[in-house]
Amino acid sequence: MWVEEGFEAIKQQRYDEACGFDRAIALMPDGPVLYWCKGMALYVAGRKKEANECFMMGEKLQNKE
Repeated sequence: MWVEEGFEAIKQQRYDEACGFDRAIALMPDGPVLYWCKGMALYVAGRKKEANECFMMGEKLQNKE
């Protein structure tokens, strides 16, 4: 549910709203894809430092698997 809302916000170019993948991450904190999705939304919203942190976390989780 939360993931779909995030993707829908991205499709509608509501990037600040799309940055709310936090609810999905709270439910699945070991999901690297969620961090990458949040990172992309943050990047497009101009929040590059936060985006980079999400990308790094996603990579860390991916390498853990």
